Amino acid sequence: MTKRFATMLAATSLLGVCAMTACSTPSTPTPSSSSAAITSNINGPYQLPDNIGTTFRWTAAPGIDLLSPIAVVTRAFIESDYIKTISQFRGAYPGWYRVVAGQPRFMESATRYVAPVNGTVYHRLQKVQRLPHNEWSTVACTYKYDATTTRQPDGRFLALRHSSYSTEILWRQTSDSKIDYRAVGQGTARYPVTDVFTGWTVIRSAPQHIEDISAAEACRDPRNDPAPYGTHRTEETYVDQPAEALPPYPGWARAGD
Repeated sequence: MTKRFATMLAATSLLGVCAMTACSTPSTPTPSSSSAAITSNINGPYQLPDNIGTTFRWTAAPGIDLLSPIAVVTRAFIESDYIKTISQFRGAYPGWYRVVAGQPRFMESATRYVAPVNGTVYHRLQKVQRLPHNEWSTVACTYKYDATTTRQPDGRFLALRHSSYSTEILWRQTSDSKIDYRAVGQGTARYPVTDVFTGWTVIRSAPQHIEDISAAEACRDPRNDPAPYGTHRTEETYVDQPAEALPPYPGWARAGD
């Protein structure tokens, strides 16, 4: 049963990527790698599913600001897909189900078992491109399972083997939003309480799908993989302790901030 669960989890869409390296721009706050206990799953009216014991840490290709509006909505989109994938379609951020309403493939894959997942999920925002007609193209890299563990039914912790992929999203900004993205898109919380997708819609996207070959190659470049040394496993393995959840980066504002 353990192998079966691991195979299902490894086959599902979106687990997160990216590095805290020199790729961060000066306009983005400096990440901290210090250990800290993760915050509660409750942050205002929205709350994470109980099985989510992970934090998300992002980096970006040079010149990309992780606090810009398009970066904030992309981060929220990718994190939401990770959450719903391992929580049987539950718990995506406010507004996410609305923006994926026309993209049915995002609602086709989820793990069969809702297992507790712990650790740090890494992402990299590799591409942000403004297009005509208020459209944007973004690419996010995902380095899944590098620094996370799942608790098995027998109480042991399973660390899955390393893999990576990329997801391309074509956005359209349908209206101006009054959201202060720089305020909302950073902080100590693991997830937002604001519907950051207000004024945005997804024109085209699919889990683990990308047409920009150069961006996909950049995602596969091991120099862009942010996970700590020693977590790039070639085989599944059992470990004694759950993986550590580092502070989120850039994180999200707490309710009331």
